[in-house]
Amino acid sequence: IALCRICEPIAFMSIFPYVYFMIEDFKITNDKNQIAVYAGMVTSAFAFAEFSSGRLSDKIGRKPVLLFGLASTALSMI
Repeated sequence: IALCRICEPIAFMSIFPYVYFMIEDFKITNDKNQIAVYAGMVTSAFAFAEFSSGRLSDKIGRKPVLLFGLASTALSMI
């Protein structure tokens, strides 16, 4: 499980180069400044999920949270 968890930061960092273009291609907004705001929201959502998973692991245990995180990361990469 620990070796698989190494992949999650790599997956998180891989979104930075193309998140701006992804938001632009989805045509959420035409304003260049707003695209940057939405890109910031996408990247901060991941950080918020990391914060909330720590509290969840205190309640239900680390192993279920780790396995759910791994499955979610694998699913998001597809």
